[in-house]
Amino acid sequence: MRVLARARWGLGGTLLPCARNLARAHAAPEMKKRAAADAARRNTFQRHSALLRAARQSGDDSRMTSAVEAARRDSVPRHVIDKALSPDNDAPQLEHTVVELAARGGVLLLVSARTANRTALVQDVRRVINRHDTGSPTAALWAFQKVATFAFPVIDGVDTADLELAAIDHGADDIAVDDAGASGDGSSPSSLTTVIKVACEGEDADVRATRAASGLAKDFDCVVPLVETTYEPATRVVVDDEEDLHAASRLIDALTEVDGVDQVLTNIDYGGC
Repeated sequence: MRVLARARWGLGGTLLPCARNLARAHAAPEMKKRAAADAARRNTFQRHSALLRAARQSGDDSRMTSAVEAARRDSVPRHVIDKALSPDNDAPQLEHTVVELAARGGVLLLVSARTANRTALVQDVRRVINRHDTGSPTAALWAFQKVATFAFPVIDGVDTADLELAAIDHGADDIAVDDAGASGDGSSPSSLTTVIKVACEGEDADVRATRAASGLAKDFDCVVPLVETTYEPATRVVVDDEEDLHAASRLIDALTEVDGVDQVLTNIDYGGC
């Protein structure tokens, strides 16, 4: 083993090509993980920057406060928040858009993104599809249900049941209590904050959730919480072919790295694989 170990090194302690390739192969998975994490962090910062700019431009102080709190919960750096709130920030307004795709095995995908140029985004998505030789544009929204959610802190002296009933009165479809939601990761007792997570479903989910958030804030004299919209599959598909499943997973990983993409949603039933 010692002889083999020495054979990997040349004169002057230089790593031989075969050993370098082996080292790269071992390091590749970790590098991909770091790249994916960097892309996710970049897209999170970009999404919050767009929300902060929109809040600043609206002139609504409560909306801006809510946007700042949401950014801090997602660990957005102070300098990114300050830049987004600066009147000198003349970056183009990012708009939310969804690109619909299909892949082999009955897989449907929604690429949710914030971009100032939808045409450029679609071109980037097409390049990813062509590079992976799988996927095609198609109608996919029909297989998903729009869901809009927000987190509302439980106020001292107010019963949780009263908050839940008020949320229902304002049009909420689903309510859940979370003891570590609003203020951090819950790593210590002092960081725990009880919140109710309110969800509205359907085509007008974002409108009804915004109305419910404003109603609760008015009822309990609080800052209007930030409403976020996503999509959940109405039905899920079990992909029996292992090659099709791997191809879809690789495509999803690549799409998440496209600039501006917040998330890639799929109807794959991973529990059935």
